Amino acid sequence: MVTHTHLGHGAPTYHAAASEDHLHLVCRDCGGVTETDVASADALVARLADQHGFETDVAHFAIYGRCKGCTP
Repeated sequence: MVTHTHLGHGAPTYHAAASEDHLHLVCRDCGGVTETDVASADALVARLADQHGFETDVAHFAIYGRCKGCTP
């Protein structure tokens, strides 16, 4: 029915389970959240698997940084 993602210390974000998996790009300055295709992390996922044998669950993946609007 629904899946959830934690985007910090607040309440989880919920999505319909039928929606496509995506990554959340979270701006530490303005708090904005941008959704992007999980394929954006393919190189990182492959490297983690190769180097550590780690299977990444990108459906629950949030990347923190600074958005274009907050970058000087």
